[in-house]
Amino acid sequence: MAKTSIKKYNTFSGVFIPTFLTIIGVILYLRLGYVVGNAGILGTLLIILISVSITFCTALSISSIITEIKVGPGGAYSIIYKTLGKDIAGSVGIPFYFAQAFSVAFYVFGFSEAWTYIFPNHPFLLVLIITFILLFLLTYITTSFAIKTQIIIFIIILLSIASVFLGNGLWFTKELSVPLFGNFQEMNFWSVFALFFPAVTGILAGIGLSGVLKNPKKQIRRGVLSAIGITTLIYIAVAVWFGFSASADQLIENTRIMIGLSAFGPLVLLGLLSATFSSALVSFVAAPRLLRALANHKLIPFSSYFRKTTKKGEPRIANLFTSLIIITTFTLGSLNIIAPILTVLFLIIYIVINLAILIKQTRESFKPTFKIPRIIPLYGVISSVIIIFLISVVSGIIALVSISLIYIILAGINDTR
Repeated sequence: MAKTSIKKYNTFSGVFIPTFLTIIGVILYLRLGYVVGNAGILGTLLIILISVSITFCTALSISSIITEIKVGPGGAYSIIYKTLGKDIAGSVGIPFYFAQAFSVAFYVFGFSEAWTYIFPNHPFLLVLIITFILLFLLTYITTSFAIKTQIIIFIIILLSIASVFLGNGLWFTKELSVPLFGNFQEMNFWSVFALFFPAVTGILAGIGLSGVLKNPKKQIRRGVLSAIGITTLIYIAVAVWFGFSASADQLIENTRIMIGLSAFGPLVLLGLLSATFSSALVSFVAAPRLLRALANHKLIPFSSYFRKTTKKGEPRIANLFTSLIIITTFTLGSLNIIAPILTVLFLIIYIVINLAILIKQTRESFKPTFKIPRIIPLYGVISSVIIIFLISVVSGIIALVSISLIYIILAGINDTR
């Protein structure tokens, strides 16, 4: 019986585009102005650079590790599994799966915010439900269709960003409208940081399709690092644009001020809708694949069901279960509530990824073709731990205890087998 071939993707469509679209999403359009209004120009740049420094170090760690292992489905989970073993991978993979599912709800909230701005008579809850159903159908039918859709969205976003910089006249010749360092009217520095940080977690979406890449060892490094560089420049440029275009009070009070200040508002609205929808789409594609990877290693209940796929490799049952998780997450109520939860979850993933390469670097057998100094993953670990507890000591303790309990349970299950 002939095997059904599964389509493989190149660096641009399989890594760069998912990473770019997840980073240039809801935060850029709906919350970056709010961040600038609270933190000022220098405060915002500091938040961006701290965030990017952590993700950049983690991306370098990932790029080094994958040259030594065979990368399969599951992205970051696959990397942790093959470097630190089943128990640790499961203890992190399960929270990571929930983070991916929560991300879908996060982006759907952003999309619904934008839609109800255009059509204020449309009930927010109805928009939320219809958006979710459309996303579900796109990911349930085929991943290929979802990825093809992203190319169009990518072009729309580029045009919308161009419209932003062409708006508000010669904005770069005006006086700065916000203080260099803000007075944090609504939130303290680390609360603002927690709100912003989900913007840069797209590096994990970029490796989420590792199982369907032609050459993941090279493609992940090239695609993720180039996406980080380009999107960082965009965030810095837009933050500066906000600083010259509106006062701190205006940026805080009107989270959609970018639309009115741009050269062509409807194009920015289209970009906003496209960005939030595409980010949800990327996470919705990646989450079921992570669940399937966990099931393949029998780390979750009902693994025999969640590991099943169609002839084309689509994890339909995992997709259905993920949909239930997303629907449950909607009950949290808003984008601002989900953001800090996502920040802590993703920082924990970064800690473990960087720990993985630190451990590998102590072994003489570890000879990656892409080498990095130990200071890079060490910085990734230390900075992530510190920031988790600066954001919320309680959340940090709960997260670390939860992961430890999952590890103990998994270790006990494996010992009895």
